[in-house]
Amino acid sequence: MKYLALYRKYRPSNFGDMVGQNKIIKVINNAIMENKLSHAYLFSGPRGTGKTTTAKIIAKMVNCSNLIDGNPCNNCENCLNNTSDIIEIDAASNNGVDEIRELRDKINLVPSSGRYKIYIIDEVHMLTIQAFNALLKTLEEPPSHIIFILATTEPNKIPLTISSRCQKFKFLRISEDDIAKRLQYIANEESIEITTDAIYEIAKISDGGLRDAINLLDELSVYKDGKITMDDVDNVNGSISTLDIRNFLSYLINNEVGEVVSFFDELESNDKSVSGFIDQLIELFKDILLYKTCGRLTNIGDKNDVIIDYSENFNENVLFQLINEINDLKNKIVNSSYINILCCVTILKIMKYLNNKDKIVLNKSEENNNESNLNKNSLKNVVDVDETHKDILLINNSELNDNKLEEIDLRNKDIKINNCLAGANKQELISFSSRWITINEYCADDKYRLIAGLLSDVKPVVVSQYEVMFSTKFDSICDRLNKNMILVSDLILKVYGKKYDIVFLLEKEWLGIRADYIEKIKSGYVFKPKTLLFENNDANSEDLKKLISIVGKDKVEIR
Repeated sequence: MKYLALYRKYRPSNFGDMVGQNKIIKVINNAIMENKLSHAYLFSGPRGTGKTTTAKIIAKMVNCSNLIDGNPCNNCENCLNNTSDIIEIDAASNNGVDEIRELRDKINLVPSSGRYKIYIIDEVHMLTIQAFNALLKTLEEPPSHIIFILATTEPNKIPLTISSRCQKFKFLRISEDDIAKRLQYIANEESIEITTDAIYEIAKISDGGLRDAINLLDELSVYKDGKITMDDVDNVNGSISTLDIRNFLSYLINNEVGEVVSFFDELESNDKSVSGFIDQLIELFKDILLYKTCGRLTNIGDKNDVIIDYSENFNENVLFQLINEINDLKNKIVNSSYINILCCVTILKIMKYLNNKDKIVLNKSEENNNESNLNKNSLKNVVDVDETHKDILLINNSELNDNKLEEIDLRNKDIKINNCLAGANKQELISFSSRWITINEYCADDKYRLIAGLLSDVKPVVVSQYEVMFSTKFDSICDRLNKNMILVSDLILKVYGKKYDIVFLLEKEWLGIRADYIEKIKSGYVFKPKTLLFENNDANSEDLKKLISIVGKDKVEIR
């Protein structure tokens, strides 16, 4: 038996199977059910978004003698054999006036079995002016048994005299989520093993065209016997792998000119599309920009990791410049015979410019270059700061009693709050919050189950580079988390890959702090980071160990 391509095998036979275009489907379906059909429709939109499929479903529905819940029954004679009343014309190859005149001469013939005769003209924009003129008269005064459905990817080329006589529907690109769901369904039906990352990568590559996505899945199913992965998608599509993207970004950040040149040489020797790589770069920098500005991530795990890992290395102004420069490069290579050389030289020029202008930053403290981003976790980094930036507490062994430890604990909490407000950064909060939901994944972990459950009832309200402030409505949760701070810090380190000074506040306490903060800012007050400085002459004392357990080892200097 001849193999049937997946896009043909899984072409929808009713509106219920359609992916995306819900508004269009609802309007047309209601028109059919209420017998309010137009004599002509104009479907426009990108390829593979369902224009021709919708036309064929309409043709089947209007002649079906036994509609079931608004869908063709697929069993009656009109559904199975009524091909003579559905005339499909490819305007790309039948675009002359003679073909349209022939259509016009036969238009008065009544349908052979159904109620309507349907003319589907695909790529209608390819018709000549004379052919459009010949079609115009028929559209003005069509017989009652005729329905025209015109489909095009370039509606701007349709004469207004034609489009004004049609009901117009604009088909939009199908969302990546909808495409991914359809691909997963087909993969399950065909017993194709494929990773979720690979499915979303196919959906992204297809650029909103479901047919292209299914065709790529079909190709991959033949390419790979086992489970289809991201690497397979990259190989078949000629894309650059996530690992190569990581390497390239490292070369860019570290100004490794020789490595960049070698990278482009390898692209050429491995027959990878340089133009495609430029597209990937624009997409990547766009994703990093969206992540930094609003916390948005893609649905592709490996690429999310790249976005998160490298977002700290580029500020927003740099990203705007990079996207503009690379977009200009994309426009230049369209007519170039030396694409590889042009791309390589342009990237090197960008690197030199950025390096000279210090536009690429390796950490937030370099980017912001202000007091609020001093490393407040390490005493060594604040010793040289002006004394107003320190909360100095000089104590000796005899003073290390329970009352003094309680005082230290309270002062340490106040300083954490102060430093968090001093370095408060909206983008840090967005970035932190976007990953906070992953705490729930540790609810099944024996070590962190209790802590993860408690943390699910708190929310981050202020985040700086080194501190995070949480708010909760419940006293009991706040107390239990504070008593288990070591385990909390350990879990957050696991999730975020960095250590934070953590403060848990009751909601009413946080609201008071926020109101006070707003008033101080309005009055011109400048929050400055502070640190605790301790003196102690016995490094092995039990009291000192208590002290370290309260404020952390990095805030205790013994001298």
